[in-house]
Amino acid sequence: MQFYNVMFTALPCIVFVIFDKDVDDSVSMEHPELYRLGVDNEIFTSRAMISWMVTAAFTIQPLYSFSDNIYSHTEVMRLIAALTAISINLAL
Repeated sequence: MQFYNVMFTALPCIVFVIFDKDVDDSVSMEHPELYRLGVDNEIFTSRAMISWMVTAAFTIQPLYSFSDNIYSHTEVMRLIAALTAISINLAL
């Protein structure tokens, strides 16, 4: 089951990242200043990382609250969620 998850979710992303090219090799060799921002850590600062984490937390909060309210208050919804999980696992 875990191999299935890796194969169809993570592996395509890894393959894309490996073969992704923004510019040709000759252009990158002629213009090394293209990568200066990354070398100097001007893009991936602590402030940017914390900003992304806060944005992610505020983005997921409404989704979590919505799903928690739906599935935690009625027994019928819990049953539907359980049957959905079971049917998905049996189909795989």
